[in-house]
Amino acid sequence: LAQAGVSSQLPSTFPPVHSFSRGQPPDLTRLCCVARTKGRIAMGGSGSKDAPPGNPTKPTKTLQENADEMQQKIDNLDIKIEKQAADARTWMEKAATNPAAKSRAMQCLKMKKQYENMREQMQQQQNGLYDLALKQEQAEMTGATVEAMKQGVQQLKNQQKNGLSVEEVERVTDELQELQGDMADIQTALAQASAAGAGDEAEFEAEFARLQEEAALEKLMSAPSALPPATTPATALPTAPAAAKAAPAPTAA
Repeated sequence: LAQAGVSSQLPSTFPPVHSFSRGQPPDLTRLCCVARTKGRIAMGGSGSKDAPPGNPTKPTKTLQENADEMQQKIDNLDIKIEKQAADARTWMEKAATNPAAKSRAMQCLKMKKQYENMREQMQQQQNGLYDLALKQEQAEMTGATVEAMKQGVQQLKNQQKNGLSVEEVERVTDELQELQGDMADIQTALAQASAAGAGDEAEFEAEFARLQEEAALEKLMSAPSALPPATTPATALPTAPAAAKAAPAPTAA
């Protein structure tokens, strides 16, 4: 094993071959285990249970989170653009006294233009993220709708398997129509029995006419006589005597 180069690349959990005492023979079983472990390591397997954990994967950010981070970068670019514009104005004011002021101002303007281009590109990318997020939301809604439709179809299939079929519905409808016909026959029979027990209609008409005649006769007998009552002639009262002629007025003495 030492000549094959196994002991030089063994894990730290297993001692090398030369660590065994010279007075004792090596444990062949343990050496075989070491060799098998080395073979798994060479083939890409895990050499021990306590393998060092790998780097944890970062959680994937959503489109909205990426768009928000991009908005922060755009805000920072706006601040830089304002700063470069302010610096350019400052150097332009110093151009009369400082020969290098013009070049510094031009440099500020160039940086301002570059920042503006970067801001425009980032805004376009941000709009693309917003559009993609909207499409993703629509796709999720569509998927949820399709899933709900699938569940509804499956429920209908289950109901049909449990006895809901066209033949079953037709059978229930036929039975209902038969029951309705039986109820109509029963009601007709009851109506005929009531009419048979009620008697002849002509007999009732004659009885009603007789009762009307008796009522008219009783009313006629109880009414007072129609002759007018006797009246005595009225005696004329004597008229009052005529007023005496007025006496002549007395003459003055």
